[in-house]
Amino acid sequence: MILYWIYIVITAFIFIMLMMEFWKEDDWRKQIAIAMVMVVFILRILQIR
Repeated sequence: MILYWIYIVITAFIFIMLMMEFWKEDDWRKQIAIAMVMVVFILRILQIR
């Protein structure tokens, strides 16, 4: 059970780092790429996939 929570914490940390990069980025193409990666992390945090 502890490994599950460690996995969630690491995934949430990476998601937060991606959010910070998303807001700093000016190029809309890079923002779209970051947004697509963030969708995967949201699904993993919510355990949907």
